[in-house]
Amino acid sequence: MDWDTPLIADPDWDGVGNSQMNDAWNAVRYENVEQPGLILEVKDAFAKFDTSGRFVKWLDEMPYGEVLKDVREIKRVRGKYAVVCGRFPTKDSTWEVRTIWINNPVLQAILFDVFKGHPDVTCGKDILEFKAPFVPLIHRWEQLCKLAHDNAGSEKQELMKLFVDMLKEELQDTLSRVKRIKETGCASWEDLKFVFKPGQLFFRSEDPIAAGISHTFKEGFLSVYQISWTGSEYSTCSSIFVVPAFHGTRPLSDLMVRPIWACPENDVNSLKAALIRRGRSRHYLNIPGAMKADGDDPKASTPDDHQESQEASDPKSEEGDGSDRLTDEEAMLTVSTVNCFSIERKVWCYAEIDHLTDIEWNTQAIDNLVIDEAEKRLLVGFVGATKNGQLQHFDDFVHGKGKGLVMLLCGPPGTGKTFTAESVSENLKRPLYRIDSSDLGMDTSKLEGNLKTALDRCARWDAILLLDEADVFLEKRTSSNLKQNEMTTIFLRLLEYYKGLMILTTNRYPAIDPAFESRIDLSFVFQDLEPASRGKIWYNFLIREHKALAEDSSVIAKLASMPLNGRQIKSAVKTARILAASEKLPLAVDHLQTVVFMRMKASKMLE
Repeated sequence: MDWDTPLIADPDWDGVGNSQMNDAWNAVRYENVEQPGLILEVKDAFAKFDTSGRFVKWLDEMPYGEVLKDVREIKRVRGKYAVVCGRFPTKDSTWEVRTIWINNPVLQAILFDVFKGHPDVTCGKDILEFKAPFVPLIHRWEQLCKLAHDNAGSEKQELMKLFVDMLKEELQDTLSRVKRIKETGCASWEDLKFVFKPGQLFFRSEDPIAAGISHTFKEGFLSVYQISWTGSEYSTCSSIFVVPAFHGTRPLSDLMVRPIWACPENDVNSLKAALIRRGRSRHYLNIPGAMKADGDDPKASTPDDHQESQEASDPKSEEGDGSDRLTDEEAMLTVSTVNCFSIERKVWCYAEIDHLTDIEWNTQAIDNLVIDEAEKRLLVGFVGATKNGQLQHFDDFVHGKGKGLVMLLCGPPGTGKTFTAESVSENLKRPLYRIDSSDLGMDTSKLEGNLKTALDRCARWDAILLLDEADVFLEKRTSSNLKQNEMTTIFLRLLEYYKGLMILTTNRYPAIDPAFESRIDLSFVFQDLEPASRGKIWYNFLIREHKALAEDSSVIAKLASMPLNGRQIKSAVKTARILAASEKLPLAVDHLQTVVFMRMKASKMLE
């Protein structure tokens, strides 16, 4: 290569690829330097390019017509200097510092301590380097300046003064911009990287509000540390706050994501109070699907639309939900979402805590249950004993067996079996975990696992398990149906050790295997509705829609004479209400009769 060939006038350094950049950084590593960095001066190194604009090597002098005689000797000499500045040519024919190497071991040790924990500085390497735009140096500027003034006359102070004085000259423009940001509270999008320091408390002020300890900020994505709840313990996690781009300058206090020092005091106090309150809310909450804020395996399913990437670490184990053991600062840092299980959909998902509300339990639902008064009295007593925990201390002769409570509801469709289970759930203020054969599957290899999962969840969450249309699992075993026998046996074995409340419904009581009868604590047999029972059901539905109709005994008597079950009555009221609304009229008996007659006509055709 002809080293006398002059450098091209304006090398396009911005277009240099990563591999060439790495060549430039690696070219500074020194060989055969016995005591690096002992010359307490700042040494300049100039980048040499070839005619195509590619980096070649570093030179000790501006490479305009200079001849490089001994590259290794120059590198050896350069390695003796405490600080080396790598300069690159700019379009205005000046030389700009693009990288800084620290060779002096004492200065390295000081700076390793200053930048300990900074995500953009790797400490412990054989050479310490900083690259433009020198963001870490701006982040730790106050510490650097303090060290340059403390212990005047000491070797450490002289080294730091040498380093800081050089930075003041080379980073003058950047330091001026940062000073102006602090004075005015306004910054450009490009300068946010200088003021978004690691380790600061940041707030996200828009829905959902959140707080986190900053880690890195790159291209509008602020990585923060938060605290998440796994269902059994608290742990730190990494989340992303997005800072939308903007043009010009903008007050930091107006940004959706901003450091605490840029927030008005009133905003800080209100945000902290709201975040702490949210961080301590870990209990049953109401969202579509009756989801529960706890879990047996929260990592089982992660929703696609979850906005915060979370990686758990550093668990903080707590008994119960542990929310009362968090400090205010920790509660404030909890994530804005909670891992929930949808009892209705049987899936894990995330939900925004701010969008959740306490469940409004309808403890009076059991009063609307239309069954024999003696049976209702028994049911209320059973529910009351369960609510007070009076049945939980009973145990079998074999430890762990027989601690569950099993209720069987049998009868024709629409006679109130499911509503009875729902009433018990509402009265006990416990979620109803409803499953049927479609959830459990008919494959015996999967049945046991699916059923055990459901039983374990209900026992842990104190939920009521409703196995609807349980005929297939309760059916008598025969010598001709081995698959059915295996399913029944699996169900019996798991039922024996279940510790929660289970409600089974069936339309075929005579087909139940005798082995189940000894395991059932309470049975209710529902008959086809009598006119008096139908009248009560009509009244219960109509009183909420049209009080005058509900209290008209002649209307109730006429409606009760029609042979409908409870589910059909509910559907008739709903359809009649829609019909009345379409005619822009109040609900009337004619609307109800029209709907009922149409239903009965269709029923006759199906017979």
